[in-house]
Amino acid sequence: MSDYIIEVSVDKLKPHPINETIYDTDENQLEDLMKSIEVNGLLEPITIDNDNLVYSGHRRLEAVRRLGWVSVKCRLSSVVHPIITIIESNRQRKKTSSELLREADLLNEQYKQNGFKVRVNDDEKQFNRTTIKYVSDNIGISLTKLKQLKSIQHYQPELLSDIDLGIISVNKAYQIIRKKYILDGDKQTKKKTFEDDMLKVLLKYKPMNGEVMKVLERYFIIKVIRTDILIYLYGKFTSCHEWMIHHHSMILLMI
Repeated sequence: MSDYIIEVSVDKLKPHPINETIYDTDENQLEDLMKSIEVNGLLEPITIDNDNLVYSGHRRLEAVRRLGWVSVKCRLSSVVHPIITIIESNRQRKKTSSELLREADLLNEQYKQNGFKVRVNDDEKQFNRTTIKYVSDNIGISLTKLKQLKSIQHYQPELLSDIDLGIISVNKAYQIIRKKYILDGDKQTKKKTFEDDMLKVLLKYKPMNGEVMKVLERYFIIKVIRTDILIYLYGKFTSCHEWMIHHHSMILLMI
């Protein structure tokens, strides 16, 4: 069915319930929209289906309601995938970080549910399993920014509010969590991997202490204090610890 413009009573129009789960109400933006409509009129009709359910133009509908309009021009359209239609209709909208992430999650889910082949109105769209790039395009941000936001949401979601308030940029917030969680996590992983590998070798060959020390002396610069010397020092003084405190010195086992 081709789209066409009709006049509909404002009272008969119903916002789509999914819209309020994605987008928050920004009173400042709404007031600006009301002023624009008062001066310029409604520049773009509200998109609805045969049941007067709104798919695009929820803020416009709220604005004309507050302005006291009795009826408004609407574009009657055949909607196949409501969630995709709502999100793609808001591509140019100024959105918070949380709104962008909600859009991304819902779009990704919708694309997968539809077998990566989606028909939006009269256009059929086919895409492969690298949907994150397609998602970023359709919510109006770069792939890099979307990935950064997802990392921030995963590791330190409270930073999203600071981003929306302009306290910190997305890139700066990402650098914080990258240094704190990702890079440090990589170091811990490498350390754990070394320990695991070393343990496997020791369990496999069960070498004597002397054999281990020979290998270390051969391939690394090491100074080793023999056990018998430590016993001698222990016997000469009450304890190695007291001896070190008394002489303000340390036993260097390895450098």
